[in-house]
Amino acid sequence: MARGRPLQVDSTTPDRSLAHRQSAERRTLMGRLVRAREEERRKIAADIHDDSIQAMTVVSMRLQQLRKHMTTSEQKELIARIDEAVVESITRLRELMFDLRPPALDRAGLGAALRELLDRMRAETDIEFSLDDRLSREPSSAVQVELYRIAQEAIANVRKHSKAGLVKVDLQRVQQGYRIRVIDDGVGFDVAIHTEERGHIGLLDMNERAMIAGGWWTIESHVGGGTEVEFWLPDERAGDAAGG
Repeated sequence: MARGRPLQVDSTTPDRSLAHRQSAERRTLMGRLVRAREEERRKIAADIHDDSIQAMTVVSMRLQQLRKHMTTSEQKELIARIDEAVVESITRLRELMFDLRPPALDRAGLGAALRELLDRMRAETDIEFSLDDRLSREPSSAVQVELYRIAQEAIANVRKHSKAGLVKVDLQRVQQGYRIRVIDDGVGFDVAIHTEERGHIGLLDMNERAMIAGGWWTIESHVGGGTEVEFWLPDERAGDAAGG
């Protein structure tokens, strides 16, 4: 038997270590699910562009040709209405394709994709915006997508809830990562009350996305004072650069 002072064992240490490992494993798994979901989005968007939109564009062209051969005004008007419906469907498919995977994200980068998103918001809601893109280099593809999705959700909340006249978005590379702020001059809300409400479930989604990616997310708002969403994700290439 041991003599002297009794041996004390911190029984919470293994529990904390296990909880930490389990949390890391959950984040890894959820990260894989997020990446799989984005890849599926990309494939669906490509299929819509290469298949559905192309096919319907051909239908529209043939309807226009058919209209030229109609002999009565009633026939021509009927064909025109059908063609209008086809063109409207093509427009909706393009919007769906944009929501699934904005082409500008792959073609021109994060800033261009967010500007395109903000342009759509302004056209549909009359909310003005300013975009300050101070990124010295583009994030990796995986980080780029997560940054875009979180910003997209924040901007969607501005559209749905804020009654804002102006939204400011700024992008900056800081502390071996990327920070985005989305600030609106809308009506604001009580964060503590609304965080878990059905209409604000996107707040939880944004926070979860940022945590899965190894970053952080915050929101500041009060009634009558607008809202500021800020988040940061690490540059996954920074560790490689430091080690290389």
